Amino acid sequence: MQISGYCVYQIYFHPLSKYPGPLSSKLTSFRAAYHAWTEDQHLDIWRCHQKYGPIVRYRPDYISFNTVDAYKDIYSGDTTTKPRVYEHLQRQHASILTLRDNKAHSIRRRLLGHGLSSTAVTDMEPRMLRHVRNFCHALGAGLDTTQGEKGAWGSPLEMADWCSYLTFDIMVDIVFGVSGDLLVDPSQRSIVEDIGISSKRAFVLINAPLLYLGRMDRKLFPGSVSSRRRFLRLVDELVARSTSLSAEEKSRAVVHRLLAGRDAEANGGNPDIQSLVSDATTLTVAGMFDHHLSRNLALINHTTTGFDTTAPALSATFFYLSRSPSVYNRLVTEIRQRFSSSDEIKQGEPLNNCTYLRACIDETLRITPPVATALFREVLPGGELIDGHHVPAGYHAGTSAYSVHHRADYFHLPNEYIPERWLNPSETRGGVHNPAAYIPFLRGPRSCLGRSLAYWELLVTVAMVLWEFDLRAVDGSEAGVGGGDSMLGMPGRNNPGEYQLFDRGTCGRVGPVVQFRRRDIV
Repeated sequence: MQISGYCVYQIYFHPLSKYPGPLSSKLTSFRAAYHAWTEDQHLDIWRCHQKYGPIVRYRPDYISFNTVDAYKDIYSGDTTTKPRVYEHLQRQHASILTLRDNKAHSIRRRLLGHGLSSTAVTDMEPRMLRHVRNFCHALGAGLDTTQGEKGAWGSPLEMADWCSYLTFDIMVDIVFGVSGDLLVDPSQRSIVEDIGISSKRAFVLINAPLLYLGRMDRKLFPGSVSSRRRFLRLVDELVARSTSLSAEEKSRAVVHRLLAGRDAEANGGNPDIQSLVSDATTLTVAGMFDHHLSRNLALINHTTTGFDTTAPALSATFFYLSRSPSVYNRLVTEIRQRFSSSDEIKQGEPLNNCTYLRACIDETLRITPPVATALFREVLPGGELIDGHHVPAGYHAGTSAYSVHHRADYFHLPNEYIPERWLNPSETRGGVHNPAAYIPFLRGPRSCLGRSLAYWELLVTVAMVLWEFDLRAVDGSEAGVGGGDSMLGMPGRNNPGEYQLFDRGTCGRVGPVVQFRRRDIV
């Protein structure tokens, strides 16, 4: 009887009962947890909106909206906050990605913002350029001697890994002031896989907190504990190296700027050192790709849905360029006409005038937003009017960037890679183009802190690589790596022309597999 009563209440009398959605989602969170496990929650949410419309009850107390107006209502004000589950995930010391209190978050954000502002990016540019050059050197290693012939195509390279190595090295340098060296030293590269394992575990826990009971999560993810320990050892090493820097070197590291600039208002007093180191490590890993696990004196071992988009966006951009000859040729022409040498490629007017390059990056972030799933928020006391619908306090609402970006009434031919839409909407074959529906970085008080840094990395790296090298997709069995499989019947996974994300709250990915050769400079 109790089970029957529960089901009747959830389906007919629950405050969210009027909203459509899968029957299982009205009763339990199993569906959401299952698709977190299978790493396609962003696609499941998109498919639900295709079937049920712009509002879907995705979990018993959660509704997903798929409109621009709802997005603004949910994320732009102070009437929502992070779900309560984040309190359990943050352990002893909250980072900026787990703070639920909006005032404390605002103060912490202000502290962190100085280290990732446009001005800070300019100050850090020489260090970041060194890593981009290391990246180009790694891509070109051995090219001039390939098959004994100068100008020959090199061996196939799996770009997802190389892009992760680059962004890790950049973020470690920025945050801790020391070198991560994944681009030049293979010995620590397993950290990429370790973070992915922990990321998936954390995302499942966010969707199914009951798995904490009896630590069932450890049984489901037996490798996550050892992965976490390896990551923590690396963090300890980075922090130890950072604390031994000179005063001048420390002044260039975000973690030391945080310690020097602690705000007395935060959390009713100074945020403790553990929390600030958590923030610093969060920035490092979020800047890589998938999640944040953070600790020195403290550990935050979960994945949040917000992270820097650089590595997934970079590998996705190489995917689309290698499969779109007309786009590739137009972009290469722009870059090679704009710069007379790769040394000229840096922040400034010439790079800003590469409008087609920016269009390619924006189109990548539209069709393949690295934070693709719905970032749910808990409604605070008083409730909130979301796109004309009153959502009571204590319930949750969210919007999926992937779903919004793939609405045909916002973007014409949403499943096609068309950078021209960002230059002239008429070039999208006469279809609709709604820039307000472009939301890869979030907006409002919890928007992405690293937006300026992300664009710098993407613009400079793509420009430098295409100035130095020609690029092509490989032939044979690896040609389709990274794209969908047309033989699959599951919508979202069957488009060979779309770079596939594996949703862990942020994303995992593979490919593309491409080849490079040094360009012929006349």
